[in-house]
Amino acid sequence: MKIENLKVGDVLIAIDECDMSSDGTDKRLTIGKEYKIITIRNNRFVIIDDEGESHSFIDIERFFKPKQFTKSDLKTGMRVEYRNENVKFVNTDFNLVTDKNGAWSRLTEFNDDFTSKYVYKRDIVKIYNIPESENEFINLNVKGTLLWERKEKDNSELLKQIEETEKQLLTLKNKLNE
Repeated sequence: MKIENLKVGDVLIAIDECDMSSDGTDKRLTIGKEYKIITIRNNRFVIIDDEGESHSFIDIERFFKPKQFTKSDLKTGMRVEYRNENVKFVNTDFNLVTDKNGAWSRLTEFNDDFTSKYVYKRDIVKIYNIPESENEFINLNVKGTLLWERKEKDNSELLKQIEETEKQLLTLKNKLNE
């Protein structure tokens, strides 16, 4: 993780107590606690420490890890992009994602890591914030800032096998329904 990838408002989780003394008595962070970035300047980011003081950091990985984005972080108006590149609108009031044609999926159909419980192509691979302009709120062609993106290693051969298996299963299902 690099400072240039951070933005004000990002939440980091402390993995070190950040002791400012030689005798271990001036710990500024609590391991496992979330800290919000309040400023970024001169290749440093600033958080409010446990003493209520602003504290500047250069070394991210020594003291923090990024907060994992989960379904509970989704807000109405955000956009999600599926593996098949379909973009959907998040509606947390109804616990679903929908597109401009009214096709929808319940959020319960996704695991906390945003993989679909049923269809690989419906895995969520990107999440965008709510667009800046209220006029663009329901326009799915307009996306806000990218908040989260699935990072995967190259599994292209495995993906081809999965797609072929899905096709075979669909063929079998159709034959059973004849």
